[in-house]
Amino acid sequence: MFSGQGSHYYQMGKDLYESHPVFRSQMEQSDAIVRALLGRSVLDELYGHPISMPFDNLVISHPALIMVEHALFKALVSEGIVPDCVWGSSAGEFAAGIAAGIWSLESALATSVEQATRVVRSCPPGGMLAILGPRSLYDNSQVIHDCTTLASVNFDQHFVVSGSTASLAMVERFLGDCGITHQRLAVAFAFHSDGIDLAKNSFLAYCQKLPSFKVPKVRFISGMTAAYLPEVPTSYFWEVVRQPIRFQETVASIEREQASIFVDCGPAGTSANFIKYNLGSHSQSRYFSILTVYHQSIQNLRILRELLAESCPTADQSGQPETLSAQPKMARQQVEC
Repeated sequence: MFSGQGSHYYQMGKDLYESHPVFRSQMEQSDAIVRALLGRSVLDELYGHPISMPFDNLVISHPALIMVEHALFKALVSEGIVPDCVWGSSAGEFAAGIAAGIWSLESALATSVEQATRVVRSCPPGGMLAILGPRSLYDNSQVIHDCTTLASVNFDQHFVVSGSTASLAMVERFLGDCGITHQRLAVAFAFHSDGIDLAKNSFLAYCQKLPSFKVPKVRFISGMTAAYLPEVPTSYFWEVVRQPIRFQETVASIEREQASIFVDCGPAGTSANFIKYNLGSHSQSRYFSILTVYHQSIQNLRILRELLAESCPTADQSGQPETLSAQPKMARQQVEC
């Protein structure tokens, strides 16, 4: 799983960057790509500020998120942990697309920079607000419904709305008066709403010039449609940041098919946390995160590797290294964080 904007923060992945050679190599490769586009280093920005500082510079945070998620994916693969399918949410679809073989790292990073640049240049300030409450709160509250757009439903008691700066302030006052827990995301624009529509035409014109997306080599689950995509249309990487995220529906779709181990390749364990609240009491699926704000990545990676290895055969007689994937029998392992 690859999470989107809002899960990012300064210093994300720092412990793996300092200790895992594959992660570090991939981050440096990505940084060189973005530096050629922007004339500045994402790594310098990412690791040059304290974790407590808001990371809301979209032109940097957009590619930084993809860099970290892609580097973690490559680190997992280097450990023999390969996916049966990949799934992204919002901007996380960029990294999921790389993992699925839809497009290259270079194309994904260049497109993320273009998208961020066009949004910053064209769109008014806005934001996104996470609310701990049922989806019905959005439908039944005139203040929330009229002032914002529903951006995501993540589980029964968690949804996200987008809106202008003024609109979100009104909703925050309403929620505060009602005693409802809420939190602003570190996003300075109203993604998944008409607040970013001014960037649409120029960005889609850019997408028309991209090489055709390849057929996924790994099953590719769309967080926008909650279904597998056999092919990806030209407009896809606009729609994933404009249309609602269907996280809860996607989990339900996967669960109907088979038990799974959900491995969170995002920087904060956000998707794994959402999975926890979506799995029913009879589910055999498990969830696991690697990167967290507490910098326990090395330990988490080792635990995941060991637990998967318990359910996998050793290297075959040809001497090829084993690969570990989250088939249903492995999903019965008690893996959670």
